[in-house]
Amino acid sequence: MTCYMAGFFMSTYHVRHLSSVDFSKAELLSDFTFPWIDRAPPKTEFRAIHDGATFHFQFEVDDDDIVLGETIDSDRVELFIAIDEKLSPYYGFEMSPDGSVLDYRAEFHRKFDFEWTLTDWKTEGEVFEGGYRVTGSVPLKVLRALECLRLDNTMMAGAYRAEFSHGENGEIIQDWMSWIDPKTETPDFHLPTSLGKFVFE
Repeated sequence: MTCYMAGFFMSTYHVRHLSSVDFSKAELLSDFTFPWIDRAPPKTEFRAIHDGATFHFQFEVDDDDIVLGETIDSDRVELFIAIDEKLSPYYGFEMSPDGSVLDYRAEFHRKFDFEWTLTDWKTEGEVFEGGYRVTGSVPLKVLRALECLRLDNTMMAGAYRAEFSHGENGEIIQDWMSWIDPKTETPDFHLPTSLGKFVFE
């Protein structure tokens, strides 16, 4: 098993609506770090579960200085899913605290198609004192149609956070967090080494 195939396991859970998903039953992924700076990471939690028909996920993060703007200029959480280790193709979903999404299809390395969109990818966001939460879902049949959910019920995926803050002079400071350290000198999520394996039990 190669280093980038760290496993994240999720079990089946029966739900009818997104709001009724009990994420306390889901496996917790919380070992996000700042791979490129020496800074203690704020709490970042990711949970995922499926009901046999739909993949449900939730990010919940601590953030005392939320930067809101256009998706690429905002604090956000991100999921990448890929067909294979070549990232040919892979799909990015960058989700702001208000639930808005920048989605795209891409080829390695950083060849983006921003005209592509996935209307079946549903998200909602909630900002609260000290942080925010992004909850989402997508049908499993859509993940299979994209050839990301494999016959062995695994999916190559990456989970990330863009942790932005305001500097003393009003400038926006951009820091980057990842579930898996891609082992690069400069920030870059768009590499096979930043993705692991989601296992659908």
